[in-house]
Amino acid sequence: FRRVLFRSSQIVGCSVVDEYGATLGTVKDILNLPAQDTLVIDNDGREILVPFVRAFVPTVDIERKMIIVSNMERLK
Repeated sequence: FRRVLFRSSQIVGCSVVDEYGATLGTVKDILNLPAQDTLVIDNDGREILVPFVRAFVPTVDIERKMIIVSNMERLK
């Protein structure tokens, strides 16, 4: 397991899709919380909060400015 670090400026503005390719929105902010960082995704004016951990964010493609999230049903 290799840990990859990202700058907030590389993450904010990235498109976010689920594992099936459905668009969820755009990263608006990153909350630096005690347990883990959390992505704030703007979904047409509604915020979706996703823990920025591998279980929910398996893929971050900085070159394509795209983030893939999975296991969204576990967040409900």
